[in-house]
Amino acid sequence: MRRLVITTAARRQLAEITTYIARESGGRGPALGFRKRLLGKCAKLAQLSATLGTQRPELATELRSTPVGNYLIFFRYDESRVTVVAVLNASRDVAAQFDED
Repeated sequence: MRRLVITTAARRQLAEITTYIARESGGRGPALGFRKRLLGKCAKLAQLSATLGTQRPELATELRSTPVGNYLIFFRYDESRVTVVAVLNASRDVAAQFDED
């Protein structure tokens, strides 16, 4: 099993998503439930021995993505870990998020 690493930027995005959903839904319950769903998918990426996700070479080297609801988790694999680099709303200009990569 690979070790799961979530970058500081991705953690910040998860917090922003949680805040946004809580504000829009009128409560923290749905927001925390969706955050748990996102984190569960991240954990699954690390637990399975298979390589999952869609390759995203147009965004960055070795980058992959997988959807969860209206969001995309962007990550990279190496031999010992999976690194989550971003969690973004699928309707955003995701290419702009990786211009600096």
